[in-house]
Amino acid sequence: MTVERARKGMRRRRDAIRLRRTPLGLPMAPRLGRSLIGVIVTLGAVLVGIEFDVSPPFVLGVGLSVTASMHAGALLQGLRGYFAEDELAHARQLANRDELTGLLNRSSIMHKITEAMQEANANDTAMGVIFLDLDRFKAVNDSMGHGVGDELLKVVAGRLRAACRASDAVGRFGGDEFVIIARGLRDHESVRRVAEAVEASFAEPVRIEGSELLTGCSIGVTSAGRGDTRTASELLRDADTAMYAAKNGRAGVWVFDDHDRRAVVERKGIERNLVDALERDQFTVFYQPIVAWVDDRVTAFEALVRWEHPEHGLLGPDRFLTVIEDSGMMSRLGDTVLRQTLLQQVAWGSVAPASAGVSVAVNVAERQLLDRNFPDKVADAIEWSGVDPSKVILEIAEDVMIDRLDDSLPVLRDLSVLGISLVIDDFGTGRSSLGWVKQLDMIEAIKIDRSFVAGVSGDAVDRAIVDGIVRTAHAMGHRVIAEGVETAEQAEALSSLGVDLMQGYLFARPEPAHAFDMGSLIDSSSQRRRSSDRSTRSIV
Repeated sequence: MTVERARKGMRRRRDAIRLRRTPLGLPMAPRLGRSLIGVIVTLGAVLVGIEFDVSPPFVLGVGLSVTASMHAGALLQGLRGYFAEDELAHARQLANRDELTGLLNRSSIMHKITEAMQEANANDTAMGVIFLDLDRFKAVNDSMGHGVGDELLKVVAGRLRAACRASDAVGRFGGDEFVIIARGLRDHESVRRVAEAVEASFAEPVRIEGSELLTGCSIGVTSAGRGDTRTASELLRDADTAMYAAKNGRAGVWVFDDHDRRAVVERKGIERNLVDALERDQFTVFYQPIVAWVDDRVTAFEALVRWEHPEHGLLGPDRFLTVIEDSGMMSRLGDTVLRQTLLQQVAWGSVAPASAGVSVAVNVAERQLLDRNFPDKVADAIEWSGVDPSKVILEIAEDVMIDRLDDSLPVLRDLSVLGISLVIDDFGTGRSSLGWVKQLDMIEAIKIDRSFVAGVSGDAVDRAIVDGIVRTAHAMGHRVIAEGVETAEQAEALSSLGVDLMQGYLFARPEPAHAFDMGSLIDSSSQRRRSSDRSTRSIV
């Protein structure tokens, strides 16, 4: 083969390849053909084991003289195989990474936990799972926008990488939750030191778009070593449990301990017994009166669910409500409580006709509020029980209402058409801005959270907050209820600020329906006046 013929053959092949797209998906520029083609062809040929006879005159132009035995099809096949493997490897990497932060994603986190556990068992070392949740992240998203929220997550991801050791794996579990897998630890205490280093990385404010953001975190920790039989999911669950303990004020870093382990065992037992409890009517309703302080008049009773557990005895809602919500059975329990409560209101009215004017208040869970069929369920329960709808109150927690306001508004409007009363519960625990309440013209009353009531008689700030809530609520036409009233001093302070109704241990603890003598209760409350020692008085 002469040089000229080889040159022509190569030009034809270059022209053909030039019209193809590169592995990056862009047309190859003609002038780049002489340089890139040679490099790519050489690399592809080496990969597929093709020998080249390089002709020196064309080395400077990166031209190649290929022996007649080389087959262009084999060369192209080699190139395709090489770039297919490269793209596949890149795709695998993307599949294992969180798109926003570049950290490991949820599936990769689980895989890394399993790997670390196996390594700890084999080498008789320890490993740890650190579960981290950002504080006040939702407020950043809501007030500054999701763009700033995303930038904050990226900065946090960078700080976590910097705070951890090279051997540790860092991932984003979802939302504002992150997981760190610490491996190759000498002992179980070492994981705490890793977690404390992570916590310290949040000391400095984050600067985004000219603003300084102070963000903290709640961290839960669990560790494992040789002989630990927990699965990756169980380790993650235990770290998550510890994180919630930290978030509830127990510590910035909380290590999963025996107390938490017993709580997990109890939770599993509760999960197993839930269905039977609903089938066997083990859930019962206790009632706590809502009182007008001025004349001791009982205006309503709030229904509070309890579980008559066959093994653990009477359980309060703090022991099982979260489990029920997580299990998806909250709507079913809510329907049961609503019907029991409406029947009780009718029963009280038949025993003491004067008590027919007393309302009953039932709490509404988030799952119920987002159910477009919920108003129909309430209407059916009212018709079934025969209760006067004007004596039915539904209480909805502030954070539930605000977080899903757009979704819940149609449901709230449908409920108000039924003639029932709607109350915002736990007011002040969320973003506590009365501005958004203006959108809720169907709301009748606001219930101030007990955290403000506790200090109203002695704390100037709490008193000012309550005063502001009362004034604004009254200006909007809403009544104000204070919950958690335990002393006469609190009641006097609340009354002086204009609070309309009160509820708390000062008046009565939650009790089963039979504990209230409705006939004497209604008769006496209409005549009773404030005594000199209200701190010892009870309306029960």
